[in-house]
Amino acid sequence: MIAEDSIRFMLASRPLTQAMGVGEPNETARRLVGKTIVEERRRFADYLLWCRTQGYVAFDDDPMELVSLFVAMAEGEWGQRLDVGMIEAVTEAMIEAHAQRVTRIFLKGLAPD
Repeated sequence: MIAEDSIRFMLASRPLTQAMGVGEPNETARRLVGKTIVEERRRFADYLLWCRTQGYVAFDDDPMELVSLFVAMAEGEWGQRLDVGMIEAVTEAMIEAHAQRVTRIFLKGLAPD
């Protein structure tokens, strides 16, 4: 499920992106991570466009903007909750439930009339 993968990627990459900081030594790593994210989001946008041609979804919005919204919804506030101690860990059950919720809400918003 795309939402689950987005959550897991965000959680797995948090230590790396937090450790990169700002500055020249980290620019190559930052660009590589950014390129990977852009490529994956482009594939998701292409998939949304294909779904639209099949009549599964309907939208007039920029597909990359829709992908950004979906990823933001999927990632939620897990990072913040971990950082401030609201939760100690994100469990598989939490990931699965949140991913299902996000996907359901997202697809309802794109449902054809």
